[in-house]
Amino acid sequence: MVHFYMIATSEVHFLAELFIRSLPHQDFLMTICGEGNNFLKRHAEIIPLPPQLPNMPHWYSGLGCIKPKGDITVLVDADLLVLTTNNLKFTNAISGVLAYASPKIDWKKLSISKLDYKHSIEKTPCPFYVNLGLVVMPNQHVEEISARLVYFLKHVEEIYPNHYHRPQLAMCLALQGLPVEPLPLSWNMPDLYDLSPKEVYIAHLLKTKSIVGSWESLKHFVQLPHENGLMKKIQDKLKFILKTRY
Repeated sequence: MVHFYMIATSEVHFLAELFIRSLPHQDFLMTICGEGNNFLKRHAEIIPLPPQLPNMPHWYSGLGCIKPKGDITVLVDADLLVLTTNNLKFTNAISGVLAYASPKIDWKKLSISKLDYKHSIEKTPCPFYVNLGLVVMPNQHVEEISARLVYFLKHVEEIYPNHYHRPQLAMCLALQGLPVEPLPLSWNMPDLYDLSPKEVYIAHLLKTKSIVGSWESLKHFVQLPHENGLMKKIQDKLKFILKTRY
């Protein structure tokens, strides 16, 4: 059983609904840390956001409240869309798609010297630094990672205060020393780039989410000329969701 864990405030409830509707079947557990509308409450356990960590946006605290359920827990952003079920099998390693580009920091300040990987788009060296859109965690590691995140969120804030990517930096530190495995970009494909991939499992709606915020805007969006192959796949999936929403 796959357990999806999402941090969602009222601003992203519609995106969270689209994500749940895009899942290939109902055989999953869903926890939303934050708030939930009627649809989300029917499909997810809603838990309140914990007290805010010092000097951080409120929802960052939710990263440290991940509880193990099912067999595998997958930390997901609300702005993900599952496009296909072909070979969509979650790994038993701690895994994720390497972040798209450099956070423009000195890794040595975070006591990281080994840069054994490369960013997914930019292709510059990095440690196992994954985009937080999707992180797969076997349940035997969930509580340890959650506890580490609480510590490292504060630690990163002290070294790089107000850095936009400090939750990803904290996750990078939390995964140090644990068994990890990078996933191909097809598992978390960003729509910010002019990409026309042959196969995409999950799209990251970094661009689309600013256009789609209601059923009416969604109806308009799916009729727009598609910019590239990835946008066409996203539009086709959203058309399917529109047809099957009832």
